[in-house]
Amino acid sequence: MQLMAKPKTSPLLLGLTNPHSDRPIDALCATPIRSAGWRLWRLIKDVAPTISSVDYERSFRRRNILDHPFELRLHAPVGTTVVVLGDEVRAELNHRLSRKIEKVLIHPQLVDGVIWRLIPHTSGRTLLYNDPTVRALVGLLLLDLYQGRY
Repeated sequence: MQLMAKPKTSPLLLGLTNPHSDRPIDALCATPIRSAGWRLWRLIKDVAPTISSVDYERSFRRRNILDHPFELRLHAPVGTTVVVLGDEVRAELNHRLSRKIEKVLIHPQLVDGVIWRLIPHTSGRTLLYNDPTVRALVGLLLLDLYQGRY
């Protein structure tokens, strides 16, 4: 993969919709308990127990692709790392990109100058997270991004 300069923006967590709030700021936030955002925070906390929900929310930009207008160049400028939550989000993005994001979990994919990283959705219905290895891998990926290693 081609090396790129570190982006000026923090990593973006990209979900589909937020059934709990219509405010963009609430996308993938760590509340309510058992929400997708709460589960993302818990995945990081599993590998780094001192990270608070406030730390998580401040360290990532968080959007839902269907709740509000999502402009690739504005929300995911060149050099950004975007964590794509699940196959539905990936499918929606693939209509907007010059080349498709492949269904390859965690491994970075450079498309249109953006680093895309696909993880299973954290809705609670994804059985992949029953595997402790998957939980640890996603938690470590999110921790790396949290610590600025992207």
